[in-house]
Amino acid sequence: MIRTITKFKLLLKLYRPDVAVLVFMGTLAGRILTTELTFIHFVQAAFISAFPYNFVYTLNAITDMPEDKINKPWRPLPSGTVSNREAYLWLSFLTLGSSALIPVLFGGIEIFLAYLIMFLGMSYSIPPFTFKKRAFLAPMITGWGIVHPLILTGKMTIPILWISLLFHSFAVTFLKDLSDIKGDKKAGRRILIEVIPLSRLILLSGCLNMISAIGFLFSDFKMAAFIPFFSLLFISYRYFYKRKNFFEQIYKMTIRLTILGSFLVTLFYFFKIRI
Repeated sequence: MIRTITKFKLLLKLYRPDVAVLVFMGTLAGRILTTELTFIHFVQAAFISAFPYNFVYTLNAITDMPEDKINKPWRPLPSGTVSNREAYLWLSFLTLGSSALIPVLFGGIEIFLAYLIMFLGMSYSIPPFTFKKRAFLAPMITGWGIVHPLILTGKMTIPILWISLLFHSFAVTFLKDLSDIKGDKKAGRRILIEVIPLSRLILLSGCLNMISAIGFLFSDFKMAAFIPFFSLLFISYRYFYKRKNFFEQIYKMTIRLTILGSFLVTLFYFFKIRI
């Protein structure tokens, strides 16, 4: 029993806990901002976080083995703490669970949007598309994945909010994989910095963050402008004064800022407070 629990914990490490929280918060935020909250909405948010997104990250962990052996050898698969067979069995469980429960828990266009998570995850990691090998598409799909939970449940009723958040996500995901260049090149992935010089990439990220902040300021959720604003400050500081590992730290910081922003915006909106 203890061994089973330990193995389950290791399988969960194929996912990211911060992303799991972000997906739950984003899915719930879309509901809070557009309709009356019910118990089933919590179930839907937990499901999207625990199954479709878990599927995407587990699949990516399996297909990223070659580069992870170089970039992040401590992860469960390259370190051998989780075997390939165990990972594939876990992936099969997540695939079946996601596929079976999506039409049970959702209806209408939300079924399509929920399945779209899985489709984009597969398109990112495996042929015929393998978008992770495409310099521009890879970070854009990652950025879209951050915002997708809000789009899933909020749909087109809060466009300024999710479009502004999308610009912020792109601003960061364009920089995310620059900490893993060595392993990515060996795995045959094209690196964005090979297309755009680093200084211009930082400038592009800053412009996208500024557009995001302006978008938030023109929405009903002006307080959310602090997300791209602090992201811009952090990127500038890390780039000019403390470069070590700053790309990976930018991504982690953004996930946490977005979680905090999602929580504050939904909290204030839930109590009918607009700032």
